[in-house]
Amino acid sequence: MAANLAHFFSTFNLNYTEKFAYDYAIKTTVWAVSLTLISTIGNSLANKMRGKPSTKGLPLQHPTFTALDDIEYDIPYVELKRYLQKQSIAQPILLQLIFLLSSIGYFLAYLTYAVIPSILSSLGIIPIFLSFLLTIPISVGKACFLLFVACPPELKLFIKARLKKKSYAPVRKAYWQGRCVYKLYPFAFKLFASVLTLYTILIPLVTSGSCLAYYTPGYGTSFDAYTLSTQFSRFFTLEKACPEGRICHIYSTLAEDASRSVIINVHAGSDIENLNVVYTKENGWIDEEEPRNKSSKGWFVDIERKAQRYVHSVYLDNLEPNTEYNVQFFSDKHKYLGDARFVTLPSNRMEANITLVTGGDSSGSSKTFKFMDYIVKENPNAIVIGGDIVYDNGNINCYYCWDYYLGLFGELNQKVGRLVPLILAVGNHDLGINSHQFREINKNENLFFRFFPQHSVENNTRVPENEERMAYFHHVLGNTLHVTLDSGYLNKFGGKQTEWLSEISKKYQKYVKFAAYHNPIFSGCYFNPLEYGYDSRFLSWIPVFEKYNYMGIFENHVHLFKRTFPLSFTNKNKGPGVVYFGDGAWGVNENNCYYEDSNPNITGIFAKMGSINHIWIVKISASEVQYSAINLQGEVIDSYKQNIKDYIGTTTGSSSKTKFLKKLQDSTKGKSSKGNSNKDILKNLDSSFQKKK
Repeated sequence: MAANLAHFFSTFNLNYTEKFAYDYAIKTTVWAVSLTLISTIGNSLANKMRGKPSTKGLPLQHPTFTALDDIEYDIPYVELKRYLQKQSIAQPILLQLIFLLSSIGYFLAYLTYAVIPSILSSLGIIPIFLSFLLTIPISVGKACFLLFVACPPELKLFIKARLKKKSYAPVRKAYWQGRCVYKLYPFAFKLFASVLTLYTILIPLVTSGSCLAYYTPGYGTSFDAYTLSTQFSRFFTLEKACPEGRICHIYSTLAEDASRSVIINVHAGSDIENLNVVYTKENGWIDEEEPRNKSSKGWFVDIERKAQRYVHSVYLDNLEPNTEYNVQFFSDKHKYLGDARFVTLPSNRMEANITLVTGGDSSGSSKTFKFMDYIVKENPNAIVIGGDIVYDNGNINCYYCWDYYLGLFGELNQKVGRLVPLILAVGNHDLGINSHQFREINKNENLFFRFFPQHSVENNTRVPENEERMAYFHHVLGNTLHVTLDSGYLNKFGGKQTEWLSEISKKYQKYVKFAAYHNPIFSGCYFNPLEYGYDSRFLSWIPVFEKYNYMGIFENHVHLFKRTFPLSFTNKNKGPGVVYFGDGAWGVNENNCYYEDSNPNITGIFAKMGSINHIWIVKISASEVQYSAINLQGEVIDSYKQNIKDYIGTTTGSSSKTKFLKKLQDSTKGKSSKGNSNKDILKNLDSSFQKKK
């Protein structure tokens, strides 16, 4: 059933939230219909076992009285109730049990039907007022049906006979059946009517503003790795994220030249629309340097009252490389709000070491928190997160996931004593869509783009507006070019993105080069190109990586640990090969596919791999790059070293394609599942590269 629904939804361009809402609504409908059918069958069976109803023996007065409006006076309800009780006692226990279970089934079915519109409104599929409009007729219709079932069959027969000749008999019959049930069972009737009214009103209200997130601790209802919260539940469980008159988050992102610019991001209370930023070098007060200042008008977050805040992103430029700065924040009323410190990165002319921490698929889990102490010890120049950051699926109601995550980095910044800049790639759980789906995203309603400007516009003069913010960009970190790519979520692998990648790589040809993105080319899980082939990432990005001698590529998404051998596929490249690191397991549950796959390294390209939570520490000096993988216990589980001169200078090393081919042949006995030889596959691959060029 679930697989069929997944296939059905795959034909529509739905995001994760919509898929969940429709999937759950359909399953709930099936459940409600099943309950109704089972209860109806049980009720029919019980009536059949009881026999054909008759009015004989009923204590009815004036059996010949025909005035419709006086039908109620023909029924002595006290005596009738006693009669029905005697009849019930005389019935077999099995029959009574079937009637009871059928009644419970009908009631549960009603509750289930009534919640379906609320499922759709809770996740923003339909407006809440439409949920009310749909819930009311469902509730009224189901109530009428329940009253019909609750009315004794003998009484139904009597009412039917009395109303037989009336043109409006069906409506009057429903009315009198309901009235009879009320007279026979007044307490139960009133209780049901109260539940019906409250349920109809409260369910859409209680479920509105829902957030279904993964790996988010402490908020909402948890089941497995999922956590569900609503605006109603958050009202009681969450404090206001940004109280008035205060700053709740300060963090930094980077523009293109990290040695001379930085973007300071501040979340402040809903009364701080305008923010003044005053900054100077650490020893500026000694040198009597005049402080510089910039002002910001914030973007108002108005998701719900607990989330209200102004978000300010301030672009500071014309800074000095490798220099510490103090920055202070004031309201437009000159009220002091807080301060922070940041350090610009070295310029490419400085022989200074640079340390990066990189990983992906982090979330706000306890595992993510545990890695923070290891990061503090490394005191990195920047932190690279390769997508799937808080697993909010692009749902703006999950704002508190970002608050928790930014709180973790706020604590890290305090321990380090400065703002450590963040570089973030976009992943499927940041947008709520799959790679290759190419569904348009409203960046004004997506907190990944709202909270994290990561490049400048207009010749490096300002922070881009939300709709201007790109999913691929570059940063110059000392003698290093770091490229962040969009692995098929908002931009295709080829086309403009690949053209841009080629241009920026050529511009910084003599720099150490890295790239990070979410969805991997060489997945550590079920990677068998003989079965699945190579997609456009392989034909678009790899030629650029190899042409410009990228040293390390950081991939994510699969929740595994991996490092490949140096790889080179293009005919003309004689470089040392590109190493691919991954596969995104910074805090999430590890993928078990490594153990399930009978031959996880069928191609032989992986030097190390496993189901291990980890982060990578990358240390860049003037002569070499040292990579170290750290697990949850703080142990180094892998290390790898590259000489920079092999990648920057002229090299004479041979391509590793032949080694790759040999390992492929050895592990698959020279044949693929489609009957093509490996040589033919590599030959076709080379032809594809040549056509691409």
